[in-house]
Amino acid sequence: MHPRSPLSSIGLVQQAFFSPQFPRAKVEQWQRWMPDWESMLWPLGMMRPFVSFQRILRNVAGAGKGEAPVCIMAGGDDKLVDAKISEKLATLFRNALEELKETKKVDVYENAAGNAGESIINMSCPSTSHAVRLVILEVAPHHFQNDVQWNVGAEQLLAFTDELH
Repeated sequence: MHPRSPLSSIGLVQQAFFSPQFPRAKVEQWQRWMPDWESMLWPLGMMRPFVSFQRILRNVAGAGKGEAPVCIMAGGDDKLVDAKISEKLATLFRNALEELKETKKVDVYENAAGNAGESIINMSCPSTSHAVRLVILEVAPHHFQNDVQWNVGAEQLLAFTDELH
């Protein structure tokens, strides 16, 4: 265990998780929920894969039909998980879906245009296909769902869920 020195002040917590526009008093309220000590083991545990993307996709409604209603949302100003990491995550999901299709664990999905294969994978937003979608909220921080522009992320999530029905 070690003290949470990288997050030991209100300013550091705000830089890591929130936008400069987020009220400092709210950062203080949020910081109260943070532990005083962090384990040295959790960063080590993050160095190896601990998730099976294929297993996740097999348990997502619609994946058995070759669809993957997965939406990855990230903040463009995220200091902890930048856009490249989020893009890599979307690619891992995309590759897992392709592997499932190749091994016949899901059927090949044809989109509205009748094109099979790669067209199912759409990593941009908005999109009308049920695909692995990556949404980067341009000026959003790591905790954008708690920040001043939470409604932008909520609107994107609502648009995604509306397409699933």
